[in-house]
Amino acid sequence: MTTNGAATAEAERLSPDVRRLFPEVGGPIDLEKHAASVLLRAVNDGSPALRERALAISRLNRLTNPAYRAYRERLHLPERDPGVTYMQSLWRP
Repeated sequence: MTTNGAATAEAERLSPDVRRLFPEVGGPIDLEKHAASVLLRAVNDGSPALRERALAISRLNRLTNPAYRAYRERLHLPERDPGVTYMQSLWRP
C-alpha cells in the first residue's frame, strides 16, 4: 500500500467494506499497518470487487504502465508516484 493522499482517500472508500471483513474489531482498520491481514481477508472473504481492488492496490507500484492505465479507471486506483511510472516505462520496448 502507498502513503500518499490519494491512497488515504482510497483507504477511506474501502473502509466500510474492510470493516465488514473484521467484525471482531470495533473501530477502523489501519490499512497500512495491517495490509497483509486485510489483503488475506479480502481474498478469502471479500466480494469479487473488493478482492480485485485490494489486489490491484497492493501491487499498485508493480503494475506495468499499460496494466495500471487499464485498471485505474475500472478499479478507481489512486495515482502512482511519477517516479514509478517513469521506472516502469524503462522496462517497455
